[in-house]
Amino acid sequence: MTQIPTHQPPLKVQNLSMRYHHKPVLTDVSFEIPEGKTIAIVGPNGAGKSTLLKGIMGLAPTIEGLVTLFGEPLAKKRLATAYVPQREEIDWDFPINVMDVVLMGRHGQLKLWQRPSQQDRDIAEQALKDLSMWDFKDRQIS
Repeated sequence: MTQIPTHQPPLKVQNLSMRYHHKPVLTDVSFEIPEGKTIAIVGPNGAGKSTLLKGIMGLAPTIEGLVTLFGEPLAKKRLATAYVPQREEIDWDFPINVMDVVLMGRHGQLKLWQRPSQQDRDIAEQALKDLSMWDFKDRQIS
């Protein structure tokens, strides 16, 4: 994947606050992820890890704060981002492979009942290659 040179961090969260049913659940969260770094969000059940990710992605309402991706508000790059939620119950025998899962990230670009195009498949292929996962494309999820 070709990155445009930038001095902005890939992801920056500034003063993010969230609440559920008028109860504050996250208050004034700020951090940035430097380019080329892998991070982990750790904490006990109920600590707000999933809530934080949903707030960053705009999938849960925020009270205030700004999330930027390479210096631009994430809202402007909504179609360039995806969120894969954690599920406790997965049918591991469901016939779906790694490529199918990656193609699901393209569904936000499709109209109702539209199937992924060759361009969508090319984009998914490149994503797998960028992550050195191309050899796993036909492997059933497990």
